[in-house]
Amino acid sequence: MQPASPYGVAKLTCEHYLRCFHSVHGLSYAALRYANVYGPRQSTRGESGVIALFADWLLRGQPVRIHGDGCQTRDFVYVDDVVEASPLAMQSNVRGAFNVGTGVETSINDIFVHLKGFIRSSVHPKYAPAKAGEQRRSVLDISRIARRLDWWAANGSVFRIKDGTWLTSCQRRLANAVPVPKLKPMLTIDLLLPNVLVVPCTPPRRCRIMPGVFSRP
Repeated sequence: MQPASPYGVAKLTCEHYLRCFHSVHGLSYAALRYANVYGPRQSTRGESGVIALFADWLLRGQPVRIHGDGCQTRDFVYVDDVVEASPLAMQSNVRGAFNVGTGVETSINDIFVHLKGFIRSSVHPKYAPAKAGEQRRSVLDISRIARRLDWWAANGSVFRIKDGTWLTSCQRRLANAVPVPKLKPMLTIDLLLPNVLVVPCTPPRRCRIMPGVFSRP
């Protein structure tokens, strides 16, 4: 594996450290490689996802900015599916890295079309220059996690975008102009490497998970 970005290099470096600690100290671990996660309560600040940004702009009637021609693809996975995969990895005895995605490519243009149709917006996209070094295609092979943990993305790649039910939280937040509250951690798993943080969310069974790795005692 040869990452093409500093972000990818940093992630792969963590996995190298895990393998080293397993070899030297017998550390049992599972590293989950999340695809592009989306869902309710997703922030539009900082390094937010394109789906949250597009939904926010469309609901506000603001122009939607797309970098490049919009044909670049990503693997979009719903947060409920990620929440199902994470405890499976913690509670099992499997070791190694596992891709958590749908195995399906969806273009940025398709995301815009799905969201625009559901919101019934008349906003048109504004195309901007492509970002330097941006990946043209990105899709995960989930065969290993399906085989070892019997997991797959039950919600599909863009099913929830087409269904639109998760957008109600975006609409409610916009209508009430109430910022998303800062939640207190419910469970923190401490590691030598970046932590995994699980915090309570609404509705039940949905959690916001910060990407990281799991270690076991």
